[in-house]
Amino acid sequence: MDPCDTFRFPLALGRRLKRLRKRAGLSQQALAWAMGRLGRNGGSLVSRLERGMTKYPTLALVADYLRACGASFADVADILNSYTSQGPVRYINAQKAIAVYTAPLPPAEQRKVEKYVHRKSIRVQKRDRSKLKPVRQELDTPQRVMMVRRMYGRRWRRQQLEVRMLAVLKDEKYAVPREVREDLCRHGRKVFDILQKDKADHDQCERRILKARERLKLAEPLLQAAVAMEFAAREVYDRLAESGRLDWMPPARDLGPDASKLKVFNVVRAERKLAAEEQARVRQRGSRRGVGRIGTWLAVNNKLQEEGMQEKPRARYATWAYGVFDIVQKTGPGEERDRLLAETAAAHSALDRVPGLQAWVVEMSEKWKESVSRMPE
Repeated sequence: MDPCDTFRFPLALGRRLKRLRKRAGLSQQALAWAMGRLGRNGGSLVSRLERGMTKYPTLALVADYLRACGASFADVADILNSYTSQGPVRYINAQKAIAVYTAPLPPAEQRKVEKYVHRKSIRVQKRDRSKLKPVRQELDTPQRVMMVRRMYGRRWRRQQLEVRMLAVLKDEKYAVPREVREDLCRHGRKVFDILQKDKADHDQCERRILKARERLKLAEPLLQAAVAMEFAAREVYDRLAESGRLDWMPPARDLGPDASKLKVFNVVRAERKLAAEEQARVRQRGSRRGVGRIGTWLAVNNKLQEEGMQEKPRARYATWAYGVFDIVQKTGPGEERDRLLAETAAAHSALDRVPGLQAWVVEMSEKWKESVSRMPE
């Protein structure tokens, strides 16, 4: 049964009726007589019904058939319910049209878009006894396609803005603290929206941008960063305006040849992307330190093994080697490091190889520290 069309008598229902007729022990002609179809073509009528050739039979015809077989609608309820349990025909047709329209997208992006659009509906006002009552109305196919186009155009423009604002956040001359990143990015998005809405009135646009900047209440160094965000928003706006893509949307009939690269459903905000990059670098640096920590101990273990020391005595040097590595990572050359190294050596005074190995372990730990420090911040 095609869910994207109105109801047609399905072949599965015809086969079910045929089984009910045979269960009752009736031929097609006998059933036609039992139904009250006394003409010579009664058997043909039953045959066409059972073969699904009568696409739109009346409810009375099916009821007479079931009655003549000694059956009821409960015997065919599962087949009928499989049709009525689906969404409205109008909704299913719109869903199918969106699936065709979004087919060129990557599978993950396609699923996100379809889920987003099918969740939407129009909120309208309906008069009911002199009261305006809000109701939700399903979108037609053209409205759903337009929703996809507007959504992609809006998020594509926002993606251009987020990339530019991320560059401002990374600019060392502004040194934007973590706690104000979100406020500055929100200001940049506000300026971009103002430029879009008030593009016809330049004076009104500048007044609104100035008021938005004043509401931030930032000190002078951070105020320069806010101005940089405004400049970034203006730059993206001017670039889109010059290229004629300020109101860009995907084509109405086809998403175009670059649809496979159109991955902007979830636009990552600039401040969140920067935070994610920083966390990734912290994890990478921590992983690098962990590798160095274990590598330092393995080097000590191998040296002691070459000297002929047994495994159990060698294992007692692991805690000391880890401690030396951690001290070197946290401190620089000087009295503080020497004091901590002396305390660690005193705590492991029972290990007779500590005095001879300490300078060597410190040198290896310094090399690991330098390699980690050369990683990008």
